[in-house]
Amino acid sequence: MEFKRLLAGLGFGGAAVQTVLREGEVRPGGVLAGTVHVKGGEVDLHIDEVTVGLQARAEMDKGEVEWDIELQLKHERVKDALELAEGAEVEVPFELELPWETPLTRYRGKPIRGMGVGLYTQLHVSAAVDPEDLDPVSVAPLASHTAVLDAAEAVGLPLRRARLERGTVPGVQQRLPFYQQLCFGSPERGVDVDVVFVTDERACRVLAERRDGHGSPWQGSVDHADPAPGAAELSTWLESAARS
Repeated sequence: MEFKRLLAGLGFGGAAVQTVLREGEVRPGGVLAGTVHVKGGEVDLHIDEVTVGLQARAEMDKGEVEWDIELQLKHERVKDALELAEGAEVEVPFELELPWETPLTRYRGKPIRGMGVGLYTQLHVSAAVDPEDLDPVSVAPLASHTAVLDAAEAVGLPLRRARLERGTVPGVQQRLPFYQQLCFGSPERGVDVDVVFVTDERACRVLAERRDGHGSPWQGSVDHADPAPGAAELSTWLESAARS
């Protein structure tokens, strides 16, 4: 194996690390499994702990200003103290449960513009932590999300991009301090619709409204096990929003 990241910082002695994921695609509420491969450098090394975590990255814009934000999804210790001999190789398997509110990054095999989720691996030694290096994680929609995305596409409002918003949605219980907003639109019709997802183990809570404020917004739930009823209600609202 060719190790991707050489830890040349003070205290690491030229050790190297490579994280390999078991699956190419995961879903909210699922398990991200993989193995951290660590190769010793020029000296014996005592590692206090090995941690992995998930981080969401999104492009944000406000007027003419654009910037990237990084938001923490999860962080866990996967290995306690570890003695790494000079030149030795150690494997640390891990399983990381994804929060239900993990933002989506792909829809029908294509990346969602403006969104990214990455896994970072860190080795901790005395008074030092190696710099983060994100490995991309593809987060695909659950059945409930797909039903909503398909409904918008069906009425001629394709998905254009997504963004993350700090804060909470009024009247909706959240476990993370931010939520995902997906932007649908048709330049030909001059209609743009924003859809917010807040997902738990049972359903996806959906809030939809036209960006120009025309008409009343829609709010409801789309179940993972049986998304059809909720998606049908939303589809009716979307058809009206697309015509107005």
